[in-house]
Amino acid sequence: MSTVNNGAAPDNRKTIYGILIAALVLTWGYIFYDKSQTKETIQGLETKISNVDSARMAIQQEFMNVSAKADSLTKDNLELQGDLAERNADIQKLKGNISSILKKRNATEKELAEATEEELPEVKEVKKSVPANYPVNGVSLIAKASSELGMDGNQVASALGLSNVAEVINSYKLEYWDTLKGGNNASNTKAKGKK
Repeated sequence: MSTVNNGAAPDNRKTIYGILIAALVLTWGYIFYDKSQTKETIQGLETKISNVDSARMAIQQEFMNVSAKADSLTKDNLELQGDLAERNADIQKLKGNISSILKKRNATEKELAEATEEELPEVKEVKKSVPANYPVNGVSLIAKASSELGMDGNQVASALGLSNVAEVINSYKLEYWDTLKGGNNASNTKAKGKK
């Protein structure tokens, strides 16, 4: 009977060893599988981090470019505001000089000529494109109308359909001289009748 017991015990051990070996192999297989999944996850995350970092760097570079452009535009704007202030001051000075000359009822031709000489560079550029026989601003229009047509500033204004001399100066157009020359006969008659 003892031989039967001895034979059953080793078979049982083999089964237990087989189960343990299978469990150990499966455990190692699962560990290798899990480790490979973890590596893939880590590689995926590293790729995402790399992409996010690249996008962040691109946005950072774009921000720096836009910031530099904004600084440049601000600088240009400040320079233009300075130029505009200078031009505005020049215009105000010229307006003051011209209005003081025009307020004089008996302004001499020399004073009127001085008023026409004080010009901004932009006005000088316009003068280059104007024919020589045209007056180039409201003051010279009045002076020319006075000398050639015998009209004073108010007559010039009314002949052009304007209410006063200031409007002639402020809204002067090259066509005004043609209008005055065209109506020269009627205006001359009015001017001579008033004298």
